[in-house]
Amino acid sequence: MGDFHPYWGLASAFQRRGHRVTLVTHPMLAEFSRNAGMDCHTVGTVEEAEAALHNPALWDARKGFEVVWKSVAPRQKDIAEFLLGLPADEETVVIAHPLVLPGASVAREQRPAMRLIGTYLAPANLRTCHDPLQLGPLHVPRWVPQAVRRWLWRRIDADLLDPATLPDINTLRAHFGLASVPNYAGHLYGAPDFAVTLFPAWFGPTQPDWPTPLLRGDFLLFDGFTEAALAPDLEEFLAAGEAPLVFTFGSAMLHAGRAFRESVAACRRLGRRGILLSAFPEQIPGDLPPSVRWFEYVPFRRLLPHAAALIHHGGVGSMAEALRAGVPQVIVPMAHDQFDNAMRIEALGVGRSVPRSGYGSRRVAKCIAGLLAEPRLDANCRAAAARFADPQPADSVCAQIEAALA
Repeated sequence: MGDFHPYWGLASAFQRRGHRVTLVTHPMLAEFSRNAGMDCHTVGTVEEAEAALHNPALWDARKGFEVVWKSVAPRQKDIAEFLLGLPADEETVVIAHPLVLPGASVAREQRPAMRLIGTYLAPANLRTCHDPLQLGPLHVPRWVPQAVRRWLWRRIDADLLDPATLPDINTLRAHFGLASVPNYAGHLYGAPDFAVTLFPAWFGPTQPDWPTPLLRGDFLLFDGFTEAALAPDLEEFLAAGEAPLVFTFGSAMLHAGRAFRESVAACRRLGRRGILLSAFPEQIPGDLPPSVRWFEYVPFRRLLPHAAALIHHGGVGSMAEALRAGVPQVIVPMAHDQFDNAMRIEALGVGRSVPRSGYGSRRVAKCIAGLLAEPRLDANCRAAAARFADPQPADSVCAQIEAALA
């Protein structure tokens, strides 16, 4: 959902601005899109997605990308064929998540008048050799020279990214009569006409080696259910005592049973109330104390203003929601962009991180207690929340894209 919500927000904003919009997404999210009055085209199957979600390697710092890639690689051809099936006499602009750029670029190469825009949800989606440099769990110190940093990226390409992706990409390109590409990252950043960050410059400043042209956007947070009232049992729980700690490990996490058990134990150690958020009840301990409650889903914009802290996996959507609410964070990074996001949260002085391997009740309780006792914490959280001043960030991004296209 953290990947889907920003594109839903962009699609909604472009639709309000008078454009004809089709949201290309997964069958699991199609009903949500259509209920919002949006034209929707689906690719993939529910079974494919569930297979990836049930694979614990999805949340492994080294193996996670390959799991994600193998779930989307078979659908790159579907994306290309859908785009090529659009009316040839209409101006077409494709705004693409990084993972579908290979399929979208095939369509653009077949139809040069088509415009292709690459979008990036977090700073870790954009490669750099400059500071701050976080390569998964490895933080590269400032004193490491540029030559070594470039070598590290070449090793990542040679050992991880290219072996996982290039066979699929080049098989796809050969099917459409296109030449092979030698490098995944070079193709990823070179294919679009221009790039757009869906995070602000104050969170991830522009680096000299990021792709150009580059438009700087903002966090596009989900506000689709803000008019809905909180469930009565949740309102009653929030009103019955001090602000709770909120724990979530992501909308796609199916392997957090132990983490939720340790979270409940941490609440007991601290003598604090807690809320567990998960769409998968089998992960939740069956013997929750009265001071800890489980909910399947609560919109963060409604819940977090009532929270003492958010303890989460470090997904960019959850992290940005906590920044907007001015709520302290404890991040437990596992894979993907989460390590880089955690590093930036610590630099802002609004949170701390705990390694996944060390996520035990004693350590988590100590981390939360230390964080909440920091003297500058409240001021830092308020300063971060004050940066969310644009009431319509999706419209602002759309206006930039329209101007660039013109």
